[in-house]
Amino acid sequence: MSQSTVPRPAEADTGVQEGAIFVDRRALAFKERGLCDALNALWKENSTGVRAAAAKFLTAQQQVVLTLNVGEQIERRTLGAAELAPLLIGYCIGARLPLPASAVKTVTVSPGGVLLDFMLVYTTMPPYRGMKTPSARVLGEWTR
Repeated sequence: MSQSTVPRPAEADTGVQEGAIFVDRRALAFKERGLCDALNALWKENSTGVRAAAAKFLTAQQQVVLTLNVGEQIERRTLGAAELAPLLIGYCIGARLPLPASAVKTVTVSPGGVLLDFMLVYTTMPPYRGMKTPSARVLGEWTR
């Protein structure tokens, strides 16, 4: 899976609630191989016997056409962005990728893959806790 932070202009934050003063926005990009691996990890854990072999991204329809190995057969299934969202969120939880529960999450299908975008909106600034000076692990680090 490919993880990347995709820079977007602040003007792109449409739909941000009134009174927002700070926005934390990040994205996880799943290329074809990463998407198939993520889905296979989920399906293996649930013992479905289904394996994703390939993915084709239909950007105009915001859909992904998956080529699946189901036992001895090969099938094609079409999943929309709304159907992909819980699968990708489930993968992130299982892979322990930080994905805040309170974040607004969206899935976008692009020509190169699927983008899981999440955004936290703050109406007050998070508290600044200051920089802590590193402490010595053992006294021997300070004496010679």
